[in-house]
Amino acid sequence: MQVILREHNGAIFRRCEPSDLIGVMEINMKTLPEHYSDYFYESLLAEAPEAFLVAEKDSQYVAAENILLKKRL
Repeated sequence: MQVILREHNGAIFRRCEPSDLIGVMEINMKTLPEHYSDYFYESLLAEAPEAFLVAEKDSQYVAAENILLKKRL
């Protein structure tokens, strides 16, 4: 069940779900110089789902953020 945490400028912010991971990885491939395996994202989501957020606008992923990832880097 998707629960919207916040809406801003037409985008919705919500917790990431397993079905979001492909879109999250696509954003990463397009925007970041470092790339991670599928397992990396799956383990982050399993470890702390409340810290893994996505933003959508017009049913398209526009951002993904993981608080734990920032702490690890």
